[in-house]
Amino acid sequence: MTIPIYEKHFTHDDIKQMIAFYQSPIGKKLLKKMPVIMQESMAVGIAWAQKITEKLIEKMRDEEY
Repeated sequence: MTIPIYEKHFTHDDIKQMIAFYQSPIGKKLLKKMPVIMQESMAVGIAWAQKITEKLIEKMRDEEY
């Protein structure tokens, strides 16, 4: 079901190159490390969003008074 999505965005040669990359040592390392990188990135994003939200709420409260 996802093949048409990839076909829309990538050529057959693109896919062959991606397969070669993910079979290479650095591609394998990326696949292995990506879950941890995503977890760490999400934690940073959540912390940033919380900080921004707190500032926004504080600003809105200041404008009420």
